[in-house]
Amino acid sequence: MFTHFNLPVLFAEGNRARQAMQAFRSVGNDDAVNRQWLILIVALACLLTFVLLAIIGHRYGRRWAISSPRGLFLELCRAHRLNWPQRRLLWRLAQSQKPADPAGLFLAPERFEIGRLTVEMRPRVKELHELCRRLFAESGPEPSERPAISRIEFDAPG
Repeated sequence: MFTHFNLPVLFAEGNRARQAMQAFRSVGNDDAVNRQWLILIVALACLLTFVLLAIIGHRYGRRWAISSPRGLFLELCRAHRLNWPQRRLLWRLAQSQKPADPAGLFLAPERFEIGRLTVEMRPRVKELHELCRRLFAESGPEPSERPAISRIEFDAPG
């Protein structure tokens, strides 16, 4: 068994450990440490929320943009490669005619006719005529140069 057992040395070692632990727990620092942790947790929560919103916005953003009348209008402007002044002119034309769907301008060339223009839009008739020509111009060969479309007959199996 143990022949040499020094009891005061063991108690002294215990005091050193207790003193070391108390050095980490100084009075007044608990509030500062808790405040720092709270700030860190709130900052991380804000960052996580921002990242999640960015992911959701990226994933569903195009669908939301096109599902609104204005979003569809802007998407059609983008598809036709219209610059900002042209987009603004078309939007003003759509608003002056008060349609339910401003994107309908891309389907109805008659809405560009001078008789349907409001007084505010008539000074811009030359620009509107150019936009109408650009939007509704047929791409490809002239109608007289197109090949005749013939009826295709399919053989039914059997």
